Parts: sequence; C-alpha cells; structure tokens
Amino acid sequence: SLPGDDASLCPARDGGVWLVQPGQTLLLHGQQATVAPGYPGGEAKIACAEDRSGRLWLGLASGKLMWRDAAGWHTANGELAGLDLWDLAATPAGDLALIVPPDIAVLHADRLETIRLGPAGIGTPWAILPGNLPGSRDLFVSGSAGLARLRGDQMRQLDGKRFPWITWIRTLQQTVDGETWLISRTGAYKVATIDFDRAFDDPDAELPYTKLDALDGLASTVQHGGFPGAQSVLTGDGKIWFLNRQGAAFLDPKNLPSNKLAPPVTIRALTSGKRTWRDPVKLALEAGTRTIAITYAGLSFTVPQRVRFMYRLNGVDEHWVDAGARRTVSYTNLGPGNYRFQVMASNNDGVWNNEGAALDFEIRPTFFESWAFKLLCAAALSALLWLAYSMRLRAVARSVRLRMAERIEERERIARELHDTLLQAIQALTLRFQLAVDDLPAGMPGRASLVAAIDMADQVIAEGRDRVRELRTQQEGDVEQVICDLIAQAGFDPAIDFTITASGSPRGLDPLALEEVTGIAREALYNVQRHAAATRVTVEIRFGSSFGLRLADDGVGIEAPVAARGGKEGHFGLVGMSERARKLRGRLAVRARPEGGTEVVLTVPGSIAYQREARRSPGRS
Repeated sequence: SLPGDDASLCPARDGGVWLVQPGQTLLLHGQQATVAPGYPGGEAKIACAEDRSGRLWLGLASGKLMWRDAAGWHTANGELAGLDLWDLAATPAGDLALIVPPDIAVLHADRLETIRLGPAGIGTPWAILPGNLPGSRDLFVSGSAGLARLRGDQMRQLDGKRFPWITWIRTLQQTVDGETWLISRTGAYKVATIDFDRAFDDPDAELPYTKLDALDGLASTVQHGGFPGAQSVLTGDGKIWFLNRQGAAFLDPKNLPSNKLAPPVTIRALTSGKRTWRDPVKLALEAGTRTIAITYAGLSFTVPQRVRFMYRLNGVDEHWVDAGARRTVSYTNLGPGNYRFQVMASNNDGVWNNEGAALDFEIRPTFFESWAFKLLCAAALSALLWLAYSMRLRAVARSVRLRMAERIEERERIARELHDTLLQAIQALTLRFQLAVDDLPAGMPGRASLVAAIDMADQVIAEGRDRVRELRTQQEGDVEQVICDLIAQAGFDPAIDFTITASGSPRGLDPLALEEVTGIAREALYNVQRHAAATRVTVEIRFGSSFGLRLADDGVGIEAPVAARGGKEGHFGLVGMSERARKLRGRLAVRARPEGGTEVVLTVPGSIAYQREARRSPGRS
C-alpha cells in the first residue's frame, strides 16, 4: 500500500517510474520495483525529476535542492541554494526546469536561465508540465488563470476565462495515439492533441474535451490538492499512472470503456397553470395559454448524470438550444397557434439520439386573437378610413364650392355694375345724340357721319350686354349641349366626323364647374382644329361617382416632349387647361394615342362637379 499524501512521482529515462517517499525511493518497471535509500532528513518535499545525465533531483519545501546518483544523495549549492522553489520537472531536452515565482528557471548543465512568465497571463505559476511526445520541444506551465506553452523562444497561452477547466492543471501526458490528458483538481480531461495545438495557435479555435471524474470511477482528486508536485507519469505500456488521495492509480487510454448506445428520449409531462398532462403526444391547450413547462428525460444506465439534451420549439427557437443536463424547459408569452417541441439526448460518450422525441400542441386563440376579431378590426379600420376620407372629400368639396360661389357672386356684382352704370350711361348718351341728329336737316354736312357713329354705339351696347350676360352664370348645365354648341361655333370642316356619346345617368353640372369644363373642352377642340389635321373626333361624357370627359382624334398626335412638359414654350393653352382642372380638384391627362392622334381625359370628383339637388347655385340666397 502506498501512502496517499506524502509521495512524489516522476518518469525515469529508461521507461520506469520514480516514486520518492521519506523512508525509501522506488524505481518501478512494470510489476518490478527496485528499492533505494530515501532522501536524508525527512523534510517535506515538492517534486522529483531525472535529468539527461540520470541524476534524480528532489525539491524540498524549504527551497533546498537535492540530487541522487550512484554514490547517494547530495545537496545543491551555489545559485541553486535557497530558492523560493514551487515545482520542478525535466524538460524534453533533459534539462531541469524550476518554478521560482513569478518566473521559471532552466538549469542547462551548470548554467541557470530565467524565463519571464508575465506576458503569458496565466496567473500564479503552479506546475511545470513537459511535453512527452517523441521529438517534442514543448514545455507547459500551468497557472491559476490558464496554461502557457513554451516552444523555443515563443510563448502562447490558453485563457482560463474561455476554458475554465484549463486552470490549476497538475499534470499533462501526451500519447502517440494523438491524445493529450490533463489532470486537475476537478478531474481528468482528454483532448485531441491536434486540437490542443491549434487552440494555442488560433485564439478562435474550439477545444472539445472528454472529462473523467468520480462518476467514471476516479476515486479522488490529485494527491496534493493545492500543493506543487508532479502527479502522473506515462509508462512504456501506454498507461498513465497518477497519484490521488487514496494512493496510486492508473488509466489505460487504449482500453477505456465506450458507451455506444444512444439514450432513449421521452417527454414526461407538459404543465400549464394548474394542469399537468403526463406522457403527452398531442395536446390542445386552452385559449389564452401563455406559459408552459415541459419535462423530458433520457435513459442511460452507464453515467446518467452525463446525459445531455438539446431542444427546440418550432416557431420560437430559431436554433437548437443546448440544455446541458437540465431536464425541464419553460416558455412564456406564447401566442395562439400550432407548436412542435423536439428534444434529443446524448450519453456520457457523446453519442446522440438524433431522432429524439416530439410533442405537438395547439394553443387555441381567444376571441380577441381570432381571425373573426381581426377581420372585424380590419373592417372597422377600413370604415374609419373611409369615413375620414369622405369627411376630407366633403371638406375639400365644401371649400371649392365656397370659392366657386364667391366667384359667381363677384361676377354677378360686376355684371350688375356694368349694366347699371356703364351700359345705361352709354345708352342715355346714345339716345341724346340720336335726338340731336334727328333735329338736324337731312342734307346737313356731317349728319351721315353722326348717324354711322350712333349705329356703332348701338353695336357696342349690344356686345356689352352679351358680355354681361356671359358674366351671369346659368342655373343649369347641360354639358352635352355645351359641347355641341362649341363644335358648331368653332366652324369645323364639314368633312370631319364627330361622335358624341354619354354613359351613366345624366346629371347637371355645377355652374362654375360647367364653366371650367367648357373652357377645357373649348381649348381641346381649338387644338384639334388648328393642329391635329384629323378626320374623326370622338367625345365621351361619363356620369358616375366622378365626372369624366374624353376627347380623342385620329390626327397627327401630340409630341411626347410637349405632353411631358405640359405645353410648348411660350404657349399657354395646355397650361390653362391644367389650371382649370386643378381648380376643380380634378385630373387632366393629355397624351398621344398608340394608334395615332391625341386624347384629352378629364376626371373631376362628383362632389365638386355635380349640382346639388333642391338648391340654387352655390352661395346664392
């Protein structure tokens, strides 16, 4: 039986293992043990190491260094005496490496070299861990905050913040099969050596690992549990011997048991509120359900504590969620709909049951979450928007009608003033001249000229009355008759074929609206007469929710740049037509027809274009 907390273990250069105890020193070769005298004094030791010359070095807690050869034990002197020694180990080259906080020192024959550890950022240096692969030049230094690797003159580190398990490493062994084993106070960790090297060279590289601890039969942690000293050795037969609090133990990396059976997965229960459904497969939950809890399980008899789970709720979780060993998941703020919960599990060796288990459930919508309610809301919103639009349209129409009424009143006032003042005065003046001429002898020179002047004055009075009559807006507007009158007045060539059609229920136009429509039609007909060289003209009048007027000809057609600019430079016919349309809050389009010719399309809102029933002209009382 080996003592548990008072032995040091280190590899021998011939493939054996040194086990140093206060009373004796053992050199182990398989089942054979060679006994040598223990170190003198019985002082508490730190660690042992064999250098390239075959000397066995021993570090004591007082900082004293001792070494043993065939002649027995010796005490190191000179610069090796009185060191603040924490740990020692043999480097791959066979030199002796010592931890002398905050740095390390390497003994090359009789020369001592100091290596600064500050830039490594591994915290307090803890243990020296030489790489043991054939041809390796690596020397690892474990610390309280990470692990450093010295390779030649380059130093790299693994940060304990990223890999928490990489701190306080007590021993490191690398096998020819590509595995690196690290042992700490929390257990033994196996990583692939290629991943281990990549993690040092690439700060973003992952480092997958397999952990062995008490669940796998590791009876206790490393021997010293906080004090320096080597804890393991790789023997020639590939076994890793290590010390723990109960003595010496070994693991055989080549013959570790493997669990290849994926664990069965089951969904145990779903809980919502005060209700729980056991072993559910498909559920329909009450309307208004917001919070649920799902319990699941994975069956593994090997190491049930190492069963890991991943789950996903379709429609909520975008990716699979790593739950670790947790066997319950809760969801809140769920809405109505159909859901599918999936869970899969892996055993202690990472073998996954990818099929897993699934649960389909539905959360019924409340009335306020139902499509019927949403449609009602959409209908109500549409009605409100339509009401707002109608109110806005009425307000615009009211504003336009008010301005139209004001214009009508102003024109009628001007007509009255012209009739009652200017025309009456000219009429009276003409009458007086006529009386004077009547008193003149028939043959008097100049009398004929005066008679001619009086006739011209009568003509001016007649034209003035016509203009006054035009200023007074007519009470009713028959737009079809107006168009016919415009065509007759324009004096078109009789060879031109005119077609006038009306659709819808005819309605009278508002007097001022009729005037603007007449102005647009007059200008359009004028352009046909002057520029189109047309043989056929079509006029379409549409009565509906809006008023429409379309004039089309088969002439040469308007030029595209002219239509785009809204008229030729220095010409104002199209400009005036657009201004008249804007006064009516209407839309005017003047464009070339694909089959040839030009068309003018006017659209005016019905609330502005049409006369209101049972009323007089706007603004009249």
